[in-house]
Amino acid sequence: MNKALGAAGAVIAALTLNSCAQTVSISMGNPSASNCSKQGGKLRTVTGPDLDRSICELPDGSAIEEWVQHRKDPAAK
Repeated sequence: MNKALGAAGAVIAALTLNSCAQTVSISMGNPSASNCSKQGGKLRTVTGPDLDRSICELPDGSAIEEWVQHRKDPAAK
């Protein structure tokens, strides 16, 4: 009986302490979108039947999927 009460008390204490914990929010942007922007590009979303894609339209008129462009040009990362 005492062990059961002790275990229940430990659980209640743990739950009480856990509810007081602070949540830290990390604000991090999409690295591929940032990469496109650093190169002077603009993102455009293309909606397809199966999925949506974000296309980076660069100042020279070329357009490339944002993650492909992010992997292709490490200098802008």
